[in-house]
Amino acid sequence: MDVPIAARRRPDPASLPLFALRWSPELDEHNRTDRRALVVPARIDRTPAATAPIASVAVEASFDDGASWSRVPGIALADRWIGIVVHPPAAAFVSLRATVRDVTGNLAEQTIIRAYGLTPADRGTL
Repeated sequence: MDVPIAARRRPDPASLPLFALRWSPELDEHNRTDRRALVVPARIDRTPAATAPIASVAVEASFDDGASWSRVPGIALADRWIGIVVHPPAAAFVSLRATVRDVTGNLAEQTIIRAYGLTPADRGTL
């Protein structure tokens, strides 16, 4: 039995309620920091179909390429989130994982392994 061409079309991505976090920590030109603790702001971008208010944002950091994760304390205000990542002394990279949920239950999960690096000076300064 042939399936009509119209039935084989995929939905237009703009019609799906999708989210993406856009991270904007202050890093050097090599995506590194020398800070022991870093303020990590993020903006939640949406497709036009994602109109429901954000219900929750949860962010975690990993210092071992995603083998283990720790909650990052932060606050969400509308389509913005800001948190503080405290870097352990021996860490060389930071990975970030976020979950965004809106009030209708739509959910986005985003993981960035080695989101930014830590320079040796980071291992002792605030």
